[in-house]
Amino acid sequence: MEIKFKDLDGKELEVKELNPNHFGGMVSRQSAILDRAKTDEQINEGIDTIATTEDPAMVVDWDNWRMIREILPMKYVVMPDNNKAPLLNAHNRGKIEDVVGSAFDWKTEDSYLLSKTLISEAEPAIRQKVKEGHIDSVSIGYLTDVSKTIEIPKGKSVTVDGTEYKNDFEDNTPLVVRTWWKIKELSLVPIGADAAAKFRAELQGKNKITSEDPELQKKLDELQKEITNVKNLNQDLNIKLNERGNPMSEPIVPTPEEIRKQDRERIANLEAIASRFSNAYKGGKEALDAELKKAINSDVTVDQFRATVFNNYDESKPLDQPVTTAGMSKSDIENFSVARLLKAEVAFKSGNMRAYDEFKAGKEKEIVDAITEKANNESGISAKGLLLPAEIVSRMRAQELSKRTLTVASSASAGYLVGTDHLGGEFIGLPRNTLVAGQLGCRMISGLKGNIDVPKQLTAGTFAWGSENFASVDADLTLGQVTASPKEGKASMTYGRKLFLQSDPNVESIVVNDLNSIAKIGYDYAVINGAGGSAPTGVLNTSNVGDVVGASLDWDAILEFESDIALANLDEAALKFGGNAATRAILKGRLKSAGVSGYLMDGGTVNGYPMVVSNQFPSQTLAFGDWSKVWMLDWSMYDILVNPYKDNTGNVTIVIFVYADVQVALPAALTVANDVD
Repeated sequence: MEIKFKDLDGKELEVKELNPNHFGGMVSRQSAILDRAKTDEQINEGIDTIATTEDPAMVVDWDNWRMIREILPMKYVVMPDNNKAPLLNAHNRGKIEDVVGSAFDWKTEDSYLLSKTLISEAEPAIRQKVKEGHIDSVSIGYLTDVSKTIEIPKGKSVTVDGTEYKNDFEDNTPLVVRTWWKIKELSLVPIGADAAAKFRAELQGKNKITSEDPELQKKLDELQKEITNVKNLNQDLNIKLNERGNPMSEPIVPTPEEIRKQDRERIANLEAIASRFSNAYKGGKEALDAELKKAINSDVTVDQFRATVFNNYDESKPLDQPVTTAGMSKSDIENFSVARLLKAEVAFKSGNMRAYDEFKAGKEKEIVDAITEKANNESGISAKGLLLPAEIVSRMRAQELSKRTLTVASSASAGYLVGTDHLGGEFIGLPRNTLVAGQLGCRMISGLKGNIDVPKQLTAGTFAWGSENFASVDADLTLGQVTASPKEGKASMTYGRKLFLQSDPNVESIVVNDLNSIAKIGYDYAVINGAGGSAPTGVLNTSNVGDVVGASLDWDAILEFESDIALANLDEAALKFGGNAATRAILKGRLKSAGVSGYLMDGGTVNGYPMVVSNQFPSQTLAFGDWSKVWMLDWSMYDILVNPYKDNTGNVTIVIFVYADVQVALPAALTVANDVD
């Protein structure tokens, strides 16, 4: 495939990465059913349909959770298997009842993708609505490939296999060209959005005014041509005026169609956010649907709605189904042995080609290989070793929680304590209360699949994530977003080789406990110390976090911590100090004032606020604030690399890779002293 980038003046450009934002995955776009079916015979034969066109269309990139502008060249389409795809009810695919027919006889004509839509005889109500014209829209669902997607920067063009595509749009919406896309399904939907996919009658010109009188028809054709020319002249004039600027003109006011288009894009973004949080919203899907309806019918912005949804995220539930989900049965999960898998891998890498058979770990290896291939294709993360299934990570986290004294009434994590009731169904996120970050009050989203936009406060004002009616948000508060993406961290553990030769069932417990512990250390380190760049940006390295002088720390400095964040209008009940044991010793041993009783840390609190102690905090560091403004994003992947040859001791080294990110939504909610003595 020949690819050349140019600016709009024709100068060739060098581009290091074709798809820097990793756009790809499952996508859908809407269009329209062709030729209204007036008889049962027409429906039985299949309704001629334009599924989509090559024209740029606004779509949602679900893995990145962003609206993008997309071009689907017909020469790169991959037809469905057997040239037939399921016809679904509004992209619902969870039940057999969601399949309402088939789309078949797929083909391309010029810049159009065509098919026939066949509605099952078991769906008489849908058939009747199509006949009556109440349902006239479809939406195609298709799979795209990150490695075969090209993003065109604004003001640039790309030539692919001799065809030039330009990004000369005025907005900043990303524009991509797909050089591979495979049809997966077609859905009946209430509203179509692809303006070019119209009824075939319209494409064939059947809607124009006609006359049986040849002379009159000739005049009608000339009039239609003249109207078209006038429209084109007006459009060219408007473009030139906009380019040059017209000092005599009034400010350009959006046309009604432009306003409608902007609102459609706003609604599409709102619906995309609601769709992703539909299974993890406090109050359930019904409450989220009500909030979405209210947002659509008012002037709520996308950023405001995103803030409301995040504020009501139920942290006991994963946001997405992890990409490493293997679809294991309860029996498969209960019989899966991490220790057996690692024992076999150690022996295999030591030269025993029959190791997986001898250790009876063939089933484990088969599952791991399948999800590794899936994750490599769908997540943008290349596995380095043995990628554990999400169901097994879930089981490991449940085992971690079962060791702790938690009750349903008193613990936010107690909802996980259902033991094997979770196996085979609900994924268990990272146990927040087992982390230092969780004890501080950081918010957490587990089980992510792809990137996610996190709300962030951009300007000062009365802070609020949301309320029942966002119209009441202070006008001085500006909400925005920042995209979180998986950052890779790793740590290693060394075991004696004999451990992996034992059959003691405690080996499983030892390995699971170690993997959980090392993952927790990684997540905590990211929240507090992450350096940014290829690593998450932790609180201590986040710009605009407050600063207190800690040298010769005294009572005035302690009070400064409180006053430093006072303008952020935070919830006092959420405020906590954080530091290591050495810093705590300084606080407990230093008087508030010489000759006066009372220490900087007294009765387990500092100035009345609790303190979380962890050696994850560096020496001489004391942090304070509302840690609920810190989001920890967890992609819930345990990638394990076994190395039996690291040195000549005979020991076995296991490296675990985890994937996470950190976003501080409100830096002003936190303040730090890094020179405490």
